[in-house]
Amino acid sequence: MFTNAVFSKFFNLGQVIETHRGAGIFQEAIDRAVKLLQEGNWIHIFPEGKVNQQLTNPEGGLLRFKWGVGRIIMDSEIMPEIIPIWISGFDQIMPETRGFPRFIPRPGAHVSITVGQPLTSQIQPLVKAWKDMASKEKGTLGIGGEWEQKVKGEGLVGQKQREVRGKGQLIDGREKEVRIKIVEALQEGMRKLGQDVERREGRFKKGFWSQSTRQPV
Repeated sequence: MFTNAVFSKFFNLGQVIETHRGAGIFQEAIDRAVKLLQEGNWIHIFPEGKVNQQLTNPEGGLLRFKWGVGRIIMDSEIMPEIIPIWISGFDQIMPETRGFPRFIPRPGAHVSITVGQPLTSQIQPLVKAWKDMASKEKGTLGIGGEWEQKVKGEGLVGQKQREVRGKGQLIDGREKEVRIKIVEALQEGMRKLGQDVERREGRFKKGFWSQSTRQPV
């Protein structure tokens, strides 16, 4: 999205955090999201990380959520309230098959925005398990979005810890296991919400493409 000066200005004004593909989930953009979250700010995340429409995903169903979503939640010093929101109809407003001018939304679409019940209680035990493990380690480990903490006799250990976590090797890989479980729980909660919405909309009965549920082509 931040492909030129105009787009960069536009998305910065919209308070979009620029992430860098291939830089992993321990990049500065994710650190910034963690800090904003624990300061009490809202963070709106599109966890699939890309457009999910029939053209690019003909079988339907949610794409695998990005691991950074799990890291943002587990590294906030304050447990956030996690609220799933399902948006239906955007594939009609901005279909991937649209021609020129591509940046103009298409009229006449039916759009719904459904706010589900919080998923916090399902995720909190996993976050606690991670914090319990982290409390036995040296340094901040990136919790709170902070890395540069001095450890007596070792100096600044943040960069090394960033690399170890990035390889999924921290605490014998258990940190990575918790992160995966958090993301899986989030995805399942979102899938159930989307399935309820699309069922009410009659997508399954009409045989329409579904973003929540994978179907044979």
